[in-house]
Amino acid sequence: MPRLSRKDKIINAALALAEDTSWRDLKLSAIAKAAKLSLADVAEEFASKADILAAFMARTDAELLKKIEAEGEASELPRDRLFDVIMLRLELLEPHKAALRNITRDMRGNPQDLATT
Repeated sequence: MPRLSRKDKIINAALALAEDTSWRDLKLSAIAKAAKLSLADVAEEFASKADILAAFMARTDAELLKKIEAEGEASELPRDRLFDVIMLRLELLEPHKAALRNITRDMRGNPQDLATT
């Protein structure tokens, strides 16, 4: 198994904690502890939880592109290809379903507040 980067450790810890913790109440210090890093290490990588979410989505996009490229040229209709891409993305997000549900629920309240925490 490849060694995880510091960013990946932080992202994974944040998502794991978000499964059982309100995103609004989740602190960077708790994420640092779960990632077995110092708060300074986390601050070097991410200024906020919103930055962690953005990095998670970028990581998901990169994984999606790798899967698409591995499949090679598609001879399917564009509509079928789009369906395949959407299904691949949902497949990649599935392991994080509980965390994403909690994050989304908290963002319904006031996304502006969550973006700055």
